[in-house]
Order: sequence, then structure tokens, then C-alpha cells
Amino acid sequence: MMMREERDDSDRSERGARFFLRSGDTQLRIVCGNRESTQSCVDAALRMFDRLQSQTNARPPASTTPAQPPQ
Repeated sequence: MMMREERDDSDRSERGARFFLRSGDTQLRIVCGNRESTQSCVDAALRMFDRLQSQTNARPPASTTPAQPPQ
């Protein structure tokens, strides 16, 4: 018989902050380290989120008509 370790989710002191960012089609789920300050985690997450959004916005929209080969 296998025993499963039960975790007490009410004791969040050993877990870092968790949050979710969304803007349009860009979504980012963040889990901070338990020894990392929430402020430094948020700062890093926002920098990453900004990069993701800028890459998404830099892509040209998908064409709805098929491309024709050069003749």
C-alpha cells in the first residue's frame, strides 16, 4: 500500500507568492521562490511579461488568404 504525503495548504509560510498576469492574448503564471522577495519576483515577472508582449505585438497578423508563389 502506497502512502501519499499530505501537505497542509493552510501553512503558506514555506511557499513563495503566486500570481497570474494577462493582457489580451498574453498570459503569464508566476510562482516565486520561497526565499525570493515578492518585490524582486514581481519586477522580474513584469520585465518578462513586457518582453512577451513586445514579441507578440511585433509579429505581423496572420494572413487569411493563401500566399501566391512568384511567377
